[in-house]
Amino acid sequence: MSNSLAVAATTRVLQSLVQEAASRAVPGVSVLTRPPTKAADGAAQGTSIHVFLFQVIPNEVWRNEDLPTRTATGQLRRRPRVAVDLMYLLTFHGDEAALVPQQMLGEVLTALHREPRLTPTVIRAALAADGPDGPFAGADLADQVETITLSLQRMSAETLSKLWSVLFQAPYALSVFYQASVVVLDADVATAPATQVAADGVTVTVRAGDAR
Repeated sequence: MSNSLAVAATTRVLQSLVQEAASRAVPGVSVLTRPPTKAADGAAQGTSIHVFLFQVIPNEVWRNEDLPTRTATGQLRRRPRVAVDLMYLLTFHGDEAALVPQQMLGEVLTALHREPRLTPTVIRAALAADGPDGPFAGADLADQVETITLSLQRMSAETLSKLWSVLFQAPYALSVFYQASVVVLDADVATAPATQVAADGVTVTVRAGDAR
């Protein structure tokens, strides 16, 4: 199972992967988990990448997987579960004359295409970087029932334009979209014990008249 920290933990893992990849092109690059915004004084973003979760949508395959969740007497049969896909906008900022954003983009695209699955090992390593008392010390994302996969998404120029103009009010920057699917959140509640089997064996009797 994975608890309510699953969404934020997924973002943290993606941030870590992007940081590791982009640093091969630009050591010391800042990777931020917030929307790109224009600085109040008009200053540039600097050399940075923004990993912004802008949409959460129900996963069509898993959305009804746990129904019904209660017995006839009202007891929970199993933990209620919600499964979602996370949509991320990654924006790349830096010296355009030196093509720094494109250099970082190339490293990130290559890394996430080479290893798109967030395996338990990858998740634990990323979250462990925050230390035993970090914000995700209680996250159990590595134990969720389905492996999370990152995939590059297509988005039309019209949709991209609307997204930038409505959400950010900031100058456009080189951008790509990624989906993380599927992220499963299990409710932390007690469930009814499993029904015990009345007998440990089954007896089959064949009558002589039934034999053929």
